[in-house]
Amino acid sequence: MARHVENGQAVAEFLASHPAVEHVSYSGLPGDTYYETAQKYLPKGGCGVVSFEIRGGRPAAESFMKKLKLAAIETHVADARTCCLNPATSTHRQMNDEQLKAAGIPAGLIRISCGLEDKEDLINDLKQALEA
Repeated sequence: MARHVENGQAVAEFLASHPAVEHVSYSGLPGDTYYETAQKYLPKGGCGVVSFEIRGGRPAAESFMKKLKLAAIETHVADARTCCLNPATSTHRQMNDEQLKAAGIPAGLIRISCGLEDKEDLINDLKQALEA
């Protein structure tokens, strides 16, 4: 669990500073809605799951997902291997962008469940996919 949390924190911090990323949701980031609560109840960190919104909506998210080399495209979380999902092009693909927005799911939303890989390898994979 410690490795999941360490990787989640590192990935969240990287994503929060990347210009292609609109928003990051991770309780370990200062300014997150749940940051104070997480500091109180999760002093060793929360988890390895990070949600972020990529600029450019569905097309940008779809392109990003296709460029990943290390992360597996999956619908589950908490695996030893990093898993990634874009709801707009997978679990919620039947919804158009307006329906997604009404449901509170941005079309550019990506959920990544960090596995046990080296955090620098994860960040490098995300970086190359964001910049491709």
